[in-house]
Amino acid sequence: MKTLRRLAVAATAAALLGTTACSATGGAAGTPEGAGAPSPTVAFKKYDDAELATLLSGLNDSQGKPLKVLPATDLKKATELAKTMAEKIKVTPAECSAQGAGSQLQLLDNATLATALSDPSQGTSEAVNVISGLDQTDLAANFAKSKDQIDKCKKVTLDMGGLNVESNSELLDTPAKTPGTFVVATTATVAGKPGRTVVAMAAKGGVVVTATSKGGADAAADGANAVALLDSVAARVK
Repeated sequence: MKTLRRLAVAATAAALLGTTACSATGGAAGTPEGAGAPSPTVAFKKYDDAELATLLSGLNDSQGKPLKVLPATDLKKATELAKTMAEKIKVTPAECSAQGAGSQLQLLDNATLATALSDPSQGTSEAVNVISGLDQTDLAANFAKSKDQIDKCKKVTLDMGGLNVESNSELLDTPAKTPGTFVVATTATVAGKPGRTVVAMAAKGGVVVTATSKGGADAAADGANAVALLDSVAARVK
């Protein structure tokens, strides 16, 4: 049970952290023109692990159920496992794997982070991740990239140790209160069975906030859930 739970947490960490690293360091996920620039209204600073965990305390998912903040030790183990998993993934087309999630996760070694998860047995599955300590100049520059990156890599195939996953991504036009928020819906098909995950991302005051939702009625519903969670966290960054 512990191994299965750790794998589940690692998979969530890989999705959250990989997407965050990808966007924060100029990878496959991108932003539409005129969007995605981190909010300039809050001073840029580095938060420690405890401060980030506080940002996530007391949050509820879209069904009013409390999110669980992962203990730092569990998160560290899950992140290491996510790195191992990500390094084994081969991506086609090749240009979409130039900055793979595994190598990008390594860039977070000097950053601080915290994650909170919902109970997937409740229906929808939601999570939020916060990362601090990334380079301010790089963060601002890469959040300003156009949607060309996501357009180039919106259809990819992942070979995960013999397991092939077809992934299709698209930007969603989901309203958000947090300036610079962008939302991406990704449908991953494994053995003919599709599964959709929507990721919302923004940066505020040196904190990258990434929220995910899956299991909603449709992509719009998952987008709204993810954005609501992101906005709740971003409002706490002052």
